[in-house]
Amino acid sequence: FRAAGADSWVARRPIRERTLAHEIAHQWWGNLVGWRSYRDQWLSEAMADHAALLYLDRAGARGSEGYLAELAAGWRGSLGTRLRDGRTLESVGPLVLGERLNSSKAGEAYRAIVYRKGSVVLATLARSLGERPFLAMNRALVDAARGHVLSTEVFLESMERMSGRDLGEFAANYVYGTGIPEVFYTYRIENDDEDGWVVRGRATQSSSHDDRHRAIETADGGWDVLRERVEHLDVATSDLLVPLRVELHPVEVTDADREPRRRRDRKRRERAAAPPVANLEGMVRVRGREQEFEIPVPGRPRRLEFDPRGEILANFHSESVAPKQVLHHHARNVAGSGEHGRAEELYLRALAAPSEFDDRTSR
Repeated sequence: FRAAGADSWVARRPIRERTLAHEIAHQWWGNLVGWRSYRDQWLSEAMADHAALLYLDRAGARGSEGYLAELAAGWRGSLGTRLRDGRTLESVGPLVLGERLNSSKAGEAYRAIVYRKGSVVLATLARSLGERPFLAMNRALVDAARGHVLSTEVFLESMERMSGRDLGEFAANYVYGTGIPEVFYTYRIENDDEDGWVVRGRATQSSSHDDRHRAIETADGGWDVLRERVEHLDVATSDLLVPLRVELHPVEVTDADREPRRRRDRKRRERAAAPPVANLEGMVRVRGREQEFEIPVPGRPRRLEFDPRGEILANFHSESVAPKQVLHHHARNVAGSGEHGRAEELYLRALAAPSEFDDRTSR
């Protein structure tokens, strides 16, 4: 085993550690606190999975960063899988359907939705309420409900009472409903003489959707196929607190920047005492269909990325990275609303746009 399987064991170590952390977390969620019915079982499994991911992240398990990134791609790919009838796997049903999610048409729906989507829903809620307060509220809830069963309604009511936040729209969209927001963002980098470097942009939300088709009789007695767009959630009520990362250019010092010796030495000591400027991480709130944002940064930005580790239940698309994909998506949306001339213009722009596989560093 050591000769032939050591590398394989190291590669799978985060998976082993996640599994152990998941099962240990069931001592609290599933043991100390049970679930009232099959509609509430998602709380136990999703909370245990969320705890396992927190452990991997906080403990800095070897290979965990790459594993978490791979996991994010995994839940997106899994929930976005198309079934034979054209629907996405995520649209089969909400978290509260429990094992009824499985059927002959979607045999993996329960695991994908309850475990993967459930965990990301809790991570999204934690981001919205604050990660430390969210953990503290969970501890308080486990202490209060010790030895009893818990329902989804009681869990949400408890989070509302302890946080002072109305979670009605969040619950309707992500717990009792289906659908994943599609967030398209574009930005520009500006240098303000007074404020320094600033990243300004706009984020646009749309709902994941299915296209349904039916035959209709036309006025001249013929037949045509009508395509109907069925959206899964109301993005007007969507409110996401999104992690972001701004990649900065390295600081360059040239001869033209030289100052008198004494002043230069003082600034050098100040820079040595200050923490080095690395990639900037922060948060941005995306509310409703459109949201403008402004991010001041302490250095010259190179690139902005929303949700770099896949922590939020949404799909993010940057026009700076994948213009062809973003323009194609906008074209489909416009075509679905009946604006065929505008849709044709966007499709032509998408065809002419560079591919995301081109040299990304030039953008």
